[in-house]
Amino acid sequence: DKVPILSAVDLDAASSYPMAGGVSCEIVARWKDVHGRELVRVTTARPWGIESTDGLVEFVVLAAQLSA
Repeated sequence: DKVPILSAVDLDAASSYPMAGGVSCEIVARWKDVHGRELVRVTTARPWGIESTDGLVEFVVLAAQLSA
């Protein structure tokens, strides 16, 4: 998606990648896996309607990867 949505850094083709970024999302579910890690299913469909290049809007991430 567009840079202002994903990063405060002014990125372009000459930038060094990968680069940290973020996207607004909504938590759909939380649980712990067999190793005791807290996992979270999030959707990026809300609030901005962002999807991956494959059209995906739900992702499972470690709870530690989320920020308020």
